[in-house]
Amino acid sequence: MIVISYIRISSHATDLGGMTLPPGVYKFDAAATLTGDLTLDANGDINATWVFQIGSELSLNENCAIRFTNDFGNADFIYWQVGSSAVISKNANIMGNIMADQSITLASKAVVLGRLLARIAAVTLDDNVVTMTSAQNPSNNGGSFASSSSDKSLSSGALAGIIVAVVVFVACASGAIAHFVFGVGKATETTTGAAVEIATV
Repeated sequence: MIVISYIRISSHATDLGGMTLPPGVYKFDAAATLTGDLTLDANGDINATWVFQIGSELSLNENCAIRFTNDFGNADFIYWQVGSSAVISKNANIMGNIMADQSITLASKAVVLGRLLARIAAVTLDDNVVTMTSAQNPSNNGGSFASSSSDKSLSSGALAGIIVAVVVFVACASGAIAHFVFGVGKATETTTGAAVEIATV
């Protein structure tokens, strides 16, 4: 039997900065921000999982970072469920899978170890590095944002004008089809209402 703690922290704070959090589900009724560092403590469990449920916008502020205690943890098991849009500011170092209902916008030099999924609008990048977590050593997924495999780490500065899009269709409860786009590259707009061209690198 798996037991995951469920913690509603919106009544205590809306800024995750300075916190050290064990595995669990963390719920914000409205917006949430990260200023400074957020530390995730896996307590020695490589399968430790964090789920952040954000009611509206997620703002990851300039120079913020997400780290594991003793660099032990797996960024593939960090999930950000965002009710509207996510904004990742300049020089932020972020881990996890960000799933936004609207859009995801990355400012210059922001770095992500994980995946970016926007249901309705665009994933916008500007001189960023997005590294798939599968390219990392699971026991040290927070120790470095650069992949040792050059074909796994994609820099939008080096791959200007190239978009790698993975279209995932998910059946909604209403029976409609939700349209997710994961983009890597220097992109200012991604069309979600029509077919999306998939480029391979």
